[in-house]
Amino acid sequence: MESFGLVDEFHQKRASCWEQAIEHFNNTLEPDSKERIILGSEKFPDTTGITNLFYECCDLAKVAIAEDDIGQLVSEQLAEIIEEIGQWESIHEQSGASPRVRDKIVALYAAILSFLVRTKTFYKKTKIARFTRAGLTPCAANFQTEIEGVRKRAALLRAEYECAVNRDQRQLQVQHALTFSAGLAESHRTMSSGFDRIQSHFQAEADGDATRRLVKWLDPERHPADDSFEPLDGSCEWIVEHKVYQDWAGGGGERILWVMGKLGCGKSTLANFLYRHHISSRRIIYHFQGSTDMKSAKPVAFLTFLLANILQFDEVVSHSKFGIVLDHLVAITQSSPDSSKASFERLWAILKDLVAIAGCITIIVDGVDECSVENPKELENLLENLEFLAKTSDTRIILLSQQMYKLEPYQQRSSVVSMTTEIVNRDIVLFIRRRLREKKSLARTQDEILKKVAGADGMFLWAKLFIDFVEGADTIRMQESRIHEFPERLFSAYQAILDESSQKLSEDELKRRREIFLILVEAYKPLTIEEISVAVALRPFGSALDEKDLLIEPKETLSKLCSRLAIISNGRLQLAHSSIKEFLTQRLQCTNLHDTDAKVSRPESNAYLTRKCFARLSEKQYQEPGRIAASLRKNVSPEVKDKDSEAEVEPEVLYDYAAMNWPIHLTSIPNPDEDILLLADNFLHGPEFVFWAEYIYGKGKDNSPSWEIRGKLERWYEKLPLDSQSMLDINDFFRGPYESLSKWYAEKGSDKTLKWLCLFRLGEWYMVIMDSDNAIKTRLEVMEGLEELLGKEHPLALRAASAYAKACLINRDLQPVVKILTTTSEIQLRVVGDGKPDAYESFQDLGLAEYYMTRYSESNTSQSKALAGFLRLLGSESQLYLFSYLYFGYAQESLGELKFARDIFENIYKTRSTNFGADNALALMAQVALAQTQRKLNDNAAATSNLLQAYEARDRILGINKLTTVDSIIHLIINYWDTGNLEDARKYTEIVSKPGILTAFFDRFCQVCHLRGLLHFDEGNWEMAIEIFRYILNESNQSDHTNNRALFWVRLDQAKILRAHGRNDEASEVFEDILTFRDSDTASIRSLKEEPQPPKTLKIAEDALRLIRAGKVKEADALLAENKLQWAHEEDFWIPLGGPYADTASMRGP
Repeated sequence: MESFGLVDEFHQKRASCWEQAIEHFNNTLEPDSKERIILGSEKFPDTTGITNLFYECCDLAKVAIAEDDIGQLVSEQLAEIIEEIGQWESIHEQSGASPRVRDKIVALYAAILSFLVRTKTFYKKTKIARFTRAGLTPCAANFQTEIEGVRKRAALLRAEYECAVNRDQRQLQVQHALTFSAGLAESHRTMSSGFDRIQSHFQAEADGDATRRLVKWLDPERHPADDSFEPLDGSCEWIVEHKVYQDWAGGGGERILWVMGKLGCGKSTLANFLYRHHISSRRIIYHFQGSTDMKSAKPVAFLTFLLANILQFDEVVSHSKFGIVLDHLVAITQSSPDSSKASFERLWAILKDLVAIAGCITIIVDGVDECSVENPKELENLLENLEFLAKTSDTRIILLSQQMYKLEPYQQRSSVVSMTTEIVNRDIVLFIRRRLREKKSLARTQDEILKKVAGADGMFLWAKLFIDFVEGADTIRMQESRIHEFPERLFSAYQAILDESSQKLSEDELKRRREIFLILVEAYKPLTIEEISVAVALRPFGSALDEKDLLIEPKETLSKLCSRLAIISNGRLQLAHSSIKEFLTQRLQCTNLHDTDAKVSRPESNAYLTRKCFARLSEKQYQEPGRIAASLRKNVSPEVKDKDSEAEVEPEVLYDYAAMNWPIHLTSIPNPDEDILLLADNFLHGPEFVFWAEYIYGKGKDNSPSWEIRGKLERWYEKLPLDSQSMLDINDFFRGPYESLSKWYAEKGSDKTLKWLCLFRLGEWYMVIMDSDNAIKTRLEVMEGLEELLGKEHPLALRAASAYAKACLINRDLQPVVKILTTTSEIQLRVVGDGKPDAYESFQDLGLAEYYMTRYSESNTSQSKALAGFLRLLGSESQLYLFSYLYFGYAQESLGELKFARDIFENIYKTRSTNFGADNALALMAQVALAQTQRKLNDNAAATSNLLQAYEARDRILGINKLTTVDSIIHLIINYWDTGNLEDARKYTEIVSKPGILTAFFDRFCQVCHLRGLLHFDEGNWEMAIEIFRYILNESNQSDHTNNRALFWVRLDQAKILRAHGRNDEASEVFEDILTFRDSDTASIRSLKEEPQPPKTLKIAEDALRLIRAGKVKEADALLAENKLQWAHEEDFWIPLGGPYADTASMRGP
């Protein structure tokens, strides 16, 4: 009875809240619904009817518990409500008059009402009706939804209460805050110092490298807040009085608040105002600035900024999951050293977890229309996730942008506030009147100024430019002249500012101003004032930078030259507004002769930046072999040191920008001038290229950036005019500089290891571009050279031996591979130890070689060793671990563990595609392997879906004539053949059979012919099938290799068809010459080959092949041993390399 007393008391104290809750509940129903609660009716004379409803539901539930599971659900929820009542009452009392807490309580009460009414309605039905309803509809699920609704509202109430307490505790701080811009700077200083918390987590694990990597990776200073749009006192206050904003702030926060306004109306200023004044004590602001900072305009940059902020919140730091989140982030830094290339999906998953921990947060995002994406789907994904966050958490989202077609669907689902001309004009007048009060020099022209500003048409930016322009006049007459002459259009206003500025600048200053604009228009990210000074001073084809050419006072000089069109924010120079880039690149009719110096095109800007990048990259200091040697040692073998070697020195100012962005700028020029082509050619063939390549490699220990750049260059090069192509040689990209430098080290260097370090990296490059012949040749030379120089058991020599074996593996010279890696891996464990991945990389390659040789059990053992080492040293998401996991799955599939293998491949595919996208090479390998196991498990629909996706991606990225693309098609044809979908099987057979595709892949040609023959057989044309089978068998006899794995299964299917048509002798002949005597006597072997083989031998050959095709390898070996026979060429059974190889042994026969 005491519990029910609480219900009565709670209802009586909060009658007004219940009245609002009833209204809220009724609004969710149709007007004529019988479930509507009518206050003043017989059942609900007042809110005391709620208490009666609660009692009635309790009584009904007691009876219902014995009847069905729903009764149990209802009873448990009623008991939970009773237990929570005291806490809710305490929250309401302690929060005082907080409107947001009251809103959450009303929402909770409405959810409770919905639950009670649904309960009463259900149990008032007859027992038969209830059972019928429960049997025909998801009734339990519906009740569960109601219960979850109550629990969610209760959780939101608790979270809001915590936020309210937080706000009260910090109110004094807020009231005595510094000015807005100083506050922003302080928040960033606090954030930076807050990374000590991250460091303390890792110090406990003695992992300082992880700390430094994560802090740098998340560094919020890369995305500084834009404090250049500081709101004036009294401005922007209209937003808090706007009805849409008030409704949203008062309880509609489950929708995004979207503020829309035209170009230049002051959206960024309003965003900063909201950041300063929003009720939430924890808020984050981000500015997308695609026109001035392309890197920070990416969705992933936005997510890393949010993470960097939320990780500083006390609730997050003190939470038990804080360490787990940091570990996940460290794993991402390992797989994506460049945060801009991290997976959006993976970062978003972490962000969702953090938001759930943090509670109330307001996220303000300015310039959504400037978010830079390569694919429209990326922006859609971002916006949909923000919508989801607003709906499912206590996070408030405020977005600001122009009105654009691509954003309309999302704006329509949001609470929209429009920055109308009337609203903005009021702030403009406020802004101008303040300037007039501050500047007494404008007193005599203030009426004319106010009259002019009345026509601002809601363009705050125009008004600011106007008042700055007038204020710069030296006399009253000049003020009057400027007031009347200042244009009414924004771009014309920019033109007037340029005209006025040009008159004050010398010819040299005008030239320098144009150079600065050339930098600002296409710079990939804002440059510091020091970087700008260096860029302007650099001279292509010259010697080292002369400090005499640097700006003496760069900040003052840049401010003077750029006038009001560019600003310095957080130490970086950038255009004052996104519209200025468009203005500078438009060819307008000039009113001043000098104005042509300020107009630039995007190709001109990219050409200028390309010249400056190459000027920095090609300086003499980066050509010095001694300096390059330090980078080679660090990247290849830090344990090899020379007493005379130079220590590695960080590159000078602007080098990092040049190293990361020269390919972007160069390939953005459709037809470069001759000097640029010459600069590029010199760089690509000089020693400075090696320094650059090692610098890029050192950022992530990965050659793929260089590979991607080569591909970018090749695509751009193909479109150049022939005359331009003749001036630039990209054919020996990477190879030429490394070969040249290795020769220099051999002839003139004091450290004889450096030659081999150069060639070691070159061997890696050959592996990346799949040039197996040169890879084997180079790696053999390196192995032998290092063994002679350092000894066979030196760690670097061991690594070279392992690398050589890997190259041989790709070339299918497997016997020496197994021998080398078996020895090398054991020595590495003894010499290098188990604290480095060297031995485990050898185990990985050993296991792969064993798999190709069909030694599945041995492969399983080797990969298990590799997996254990990689997991301990690198983690479960490292590339090396995942590749070993893939190869381990191959072995499990071949050993018959299909479901286990399927789960492995699915796990790899999900991990890799989530982290790097579905087009990732390893993800595609796992996806095709997954499809093959799904086919073998008769899940053909899933297999078809995966194979179509993989084929589409590989065809798009690599082209149809690449081996992995061909393998995808063959897998697809087999799957269609197995399911009887002969039409699609024929379709893809024709696609892959087009001229030139299979020319280089004879074993794949055999597979496709096999499938083509089976399709003819299925049509009833068995003779054509036999002709095709005979043709490919004859072709194999004409080639260097008499057989391959695919042809064994061709022989079996050919024999089956021949016997079905009474041609038994011909069927047996198919199996000639594939066996020999186990006796090593050469005469016996010769006699078996030279004479017709007896029927018994042919029968044994056929039976043994059928056993192998069925996966019974041991039984086949026993059959041959019993008859003192062996395979003539055991290597014919080896599995070819592929993506992965489609084994036709497992497909349906004729």
